[in-house]
Amino acid sequence: MSEIATPEKRPFSVLAMLGGLVLTVIIGCVLNVFAVLFATSMKSTIIGILLGLLPGVLFMLAAYALRTSARSFAIGIFVGACLIGLLGGICGGAIGGNGLDFK
Repeated sequence: MSEIATPEKRPFSVLAMLGGLVLTVIIGCVLNVFAVLFATSMKSTIIGILLGLLPGVLFMLAAYALRTSARSFAIGIFVGACLIGLLGGICGGAIGGNGLDFK
């Protein structure tokens, strides 16, 4: 009989996942501030939503690239990217459509 080779599973690390989540949220919030400020100059709701989603999408691509080497860290980045994309899209649409015209 032949044995079926199974890939070695790495243990799941909660600390690595939380580290990826916290790192993504902090960096993503800073990037979303700049994205939303750029969207205010456009005064378009659609562009504001797309610019607000951009940091989340970039972090999702980073999590996809890290999925095999650092699985727990990549899961944390992915969860943080979902939060950043959701909040950035909402804020970008809300602020980007109206602009910040103070009179």
